This record gives sequence, structure tokens and C-alpha cells, in this order.
Amino acid sequence: MRSASNHLVLADGRVILVCERNFQRLFVLDDLHRQAWEKLARIFWGYLKMNYSFKPGNRIEIQQINSQPAATSPFAGPLLKAGFEKDDAKLVLWPSAV
Repeated sequence: MRSASNHLVLADGRVILVCERNFQRLFVLDDLHRQAWEKLARIFWGYLKMNYSFKPGNRIEIQQINSQPAATSPFAGPLLKAGFEKDDAKLVLWPSAV
């Protein structure tokens, strides 16, 4: 669905990640190696550094990854290493972590 709150992440011309509802839901479409997760972390950090008028909030809260609770997803590990914190079933990235 097209919406300003949805984003696609491309690598080598392929969609590797779909982000919906301002990063609340992520769909990982490819097997991502460590370097890809590091690049994704820089994308998330860059989003938090954007002017507030261009983004709806002051943090990124991931609620689901591939339809699973984010904190228990197999993909939680790389995001935690990138600075996200567990908050119940969510993963949260605060500007202070950037």
C-alpha cells in the first residue's frame, strides 16, 4: 500500500526490507549479512537525525518483524547491536542511541 509512512530499502536493485507505518512493521525479504544490518542501522539513525517536521516521532518503535513480535524475532539480535532496546515486545531506537 502506498503511503508516506511506508518505505522500501533496496540493495543491488532488489527490495530487501519493507517498512510499514513509520517502521512499526518490518518485512525482511532477503537473507541479510552483518554488513547489511550495519547499513540499515545507519539508515535508521539518519531518519532520527532528520528535521522533526519530516518525521512523525522522535524514536523508531518496531512492533513486528515478519509478523512476529519484534523483540522475539530472529532479527532482533542485529537491531539490538545497532542500538535498539527491548521494550516489552517492541524494539525502540532513541535519538540518544545515535
